Amino acid sequence: MYKSCEWVPPILQLIAKERDFSPEKFSCSVCSEVLKDPATIPCGHTFCAQCVTTHWDREDCRSWHTCPQCLEEFWPRPVLIRNTTLEDEIKAVRDKAAAFVYAQPGDAACDMCPRKKRKAVSACMGCRISYCESHIWDHYNGKDAYKTHTLVKPGINLKDNVCPIHHQYVTKYCCTDNHMVCPTCATRQHEGHKITSTRTEMKRRKAVMLSEEERLEAQLLHHQEVRKKIEKMIDGLTSRADSEGQLRSVRFLWLIQLMQRRQYEVEDEITMHKRSLQKLEDHVEQELSELRRQQVELDSLSLTQDPAQFLLKYHQLSELKENPHFVSDHLPPCFIFKLMEALIDIPLRLSNCTNLGLAMTQNPLLGQQPITREQYLNYAVNISLDPNTAHRRLVLSEENCKISVVKQEQDYPAHPARFSHVLQALSNQELTGRRYFEVQWQKQPKFLGFTYKKIGRKGKRDDCILGMNDKSWALHFYHSKTSLWHNGEEVEIMSFYKVNRVGVYLDQTAGNISFYDVDQEMCQLAKVQTVFQKPVYVAARFTEKKNSLEFVKLK
Repeated sequence: MYKSCEWVPPILQLIAKERDFSPEKFSCSVCSEVLKDPATIPCGHTFCAQCVTTHWDREDCRSWHTCPQCLEEFWPRPVLIRNTTLEDEIKAVRDKAAAFVYAQPGDAACDMCPRKKRKAVSACMGCRISYCESHIWDHYNGKDAYKTHTLVKPGINLKDNVCPIHHQYVTKYCCTDNHMVCPTCATRQHEGHKITSTRTEMKRRKAVMLSEEERLEAQLLHHQEVRKKIEKMIDGLTSRADSEGQLRSVRFLWLIQLMQRRQYEVEDEITMHKRSLQKLEDHVEQELSELRRQQVELDSLSLTQDPAQFLLKYHQLSELKENPHFVSDHLPPCFIFKLMEALIDIPLRLSNCTNLGLAMTQNPLLGQQPITREQYLNYAVNISLDPNTAHRRLVLSEENCKISVVKQEQDYPAHPARFSHVLQALSNQELTGRRYFEVQWQKQPKFLGFTYKKIGRKGKRDDCILGMNDKSWALHFYHSKTSLWHNGEEVEIMSFYKVNRVGVYLDQTAGNISFYDVDQEMCQLAKVQTVFQKPVYVAARFTEKKNSLEFVKLK
């Protein structure tokens, strides 16, 4: 039921508001519209020039003429006097009112206006039409035919609320097919399905959204705390590194001939850790932006009152990501404080210890990464391959430590973790912390590296190929050349002789991967420095026939 009201043209409402006059002073009492070419007659009343002329033309059969408003008689017929002051005043406000009355780009237009479309003020769910203030009059006047209609804000695409087959308003929701339907579709095409009303489904989905909002708020608070910790770590790293710069130079004079190269490496590691923290901060900022965007989408959707529009937008809503791995769980340790402790400890250990190798490994600075193969073996791990990930042309043997390429595809059972098109396989072991393993082969296996568990498995997309996405890192062997691949970018390392046995050292916390030639006294082939957000898996990729590799049992 709508309130009955006397309709006033929108421009008159604006004129009255701007000039602090009643709308009647700017309207013609003959046509009830805004004065057009206002003319004032001797009695003081003002009308549209055409309206009063037409009125007097009808009275030409008499010897006198009257005012259409007060009926005062005039003889002879008066001469119309144009009211230019009032005309200029109306013109000034009319220009300002154009945006108020007529639809601009992006506004919902009235479907009933025949020519120049006015801005719609309401949309009727019953008529499925948008109306301006003049054409919505029948609804406001409370006619019986419109009492059951529902008015909503304009701008909604009402065609989405209508069944394209039966041209009925969609008021039902099929829970079985997750689809909005009209009553006829619910009883015919969706017979036997679980059917509910769109309003009920909207209430259920809003309850789900409420829990999602709570989860997003918790994640926002968590990420904000992580960001504060990272900012403190960066500030502490910068200030301590600056204040202790001279002290580092003095300490390194004790080892100038033996440790000059290590001194430069320390400076590089400080820069590296600072960059790692900055990258981690950028990652947290991206996560925060994504969480805020999801929160805005949920807030906007929760304000939708129309059930059909709510459910339509709900399906279009971007998928809410789960983030079980919080960044704070993988924050790298504050390197600068351990560095300064190690620098103070170096002279004492070197002066009191005759075994220089022992002193270097016992000191946290000098022994941050092992040097000899015996030291690397302290972190040894036996790697075996997961048969559920191996491509059908890869055969595992030797307790799944050896992998070979064959011509004929094997009859492996279907598994969601299996690579369907790329000759790849992943390890059984999920690696964290410090780990070392060795690989040997007769013919180079092309690609050897690490990847996150979420690397793609189906198809030949870059998302599935080792080294071609941001989830994996790979060392590529090609004749006497080797290169590193990550996210589709290649970095050529060097040219070297043929390698048959490679040692691989992983420091997952520090973000370090190192490859060594075991037969040449641990000569370093390549090194990767990055930031790992999650545990990683060993991965091997082949591109040629009759190829194989074997992970050596070290313990």
